[in-house]
Amino acid sequence: MFSKDFLEAYNKIFSVLHYPLFTVNKIDFSLLSLIGIILIFMFGLFIAKYFKRYINTLVENPKHRLKQETATMLSVLGYYSILGTTILFSISYAGIDLTSLTIIMSALSVGIGFGLQALISNFVSGIVLLFEQSVKIGDYIDISSNGLVGKVIDTKMRYTSILTFDNIEVIVPNKTFIENNVINWTMSDRIKRLKVPFGVAYGTDAQIVDEVIVPAIMELDKDFLKDDEDKTPRCVMTSMGDNSVNFELWIWIRIGVPNQTPPGVTMNDLLRTIYKTLNDNNIQIPFPQRDIHLVSVPESLSGALNV
Repeated sequence: MFSKDFLEAYNKIFSVLHYPLFTVNKIDFSLLSLIGIILIFMFGLFIAKYFKRYINTLVENPKHRLKQETATMLSVLGYYSILGTTILFSISYAGIDLTSLTIIMSALSVGIGFGLQALISNFVSGIVLLFEQSVKIGDYIDISSNGLVGKVIDTKMRYTSILTFDNIEVIVPNKTFIENNVINWTMSDRIKRLKVPFGVAYGTDAQIVDEVIVPAIMELDKDFLKDDEDKTPRCVMTSMGDNSVNFELWIWIRIGVPNQTPPGVTMNDLLRTIYKTLNDNNIQIPFPQRDIHLVSVPESLSGALNV
């Protein structure tokens, strides 16, 4: 049926593909087995990446209404699960006994554990964050240990990416969120109270401060709460300091709300409005004043100082 030349070529190719290149634990690895392992791994990697992309597309699909945090958890866990299954299947295809492999890994686990302690800690912390959903993509957070403030833009099994308000992307190990106090400004509610401190001179009528500051703030064409009776802007006297009567402007704002129209209010908007309003109404903004008492003055300076 086949020619003699074809059979000879086939036998040569067959012998080359099955020729043992090296031996590991009494198991011969040929070119064919290596090609099979590579193809299996590449196929598994392709499926893992496709699964991750597919889950992320469900967020944009209105039919599924999948939340971003849920999609992130499913995509990451599915990605690593598929890769792990692919690796096990490749090992099995190569003819390596998984039982013996388990014994070897158990012997090496102690040394690997010490060497990769930080990596494993971050990996486990990433799994905890994915399941707890305490830090999600789109959240605005404040890490008390290092003063880092910004928006979560990506979460991985080892680290979380934070974009600061200076447009700097910071890679934060996941264990940082487990070991430190973290303020999540948008975990359950994006409406927060902003306090703007300012002071006026002694002798200023506190009622007048309320009557000029609050209307000026209400006229701002910015996105903050104006209609809620419990969350309308108000001025609060906080203390009577050494040089001024201290007030705080309390205003409720929305943090990180996309497509705000008009845009959200900022501290710059509030401070400029307060400063202009106080000046327009001739309300003095105090500054520290100090009296200097001279115990003794040289005679050469006493005439000039009229002492």
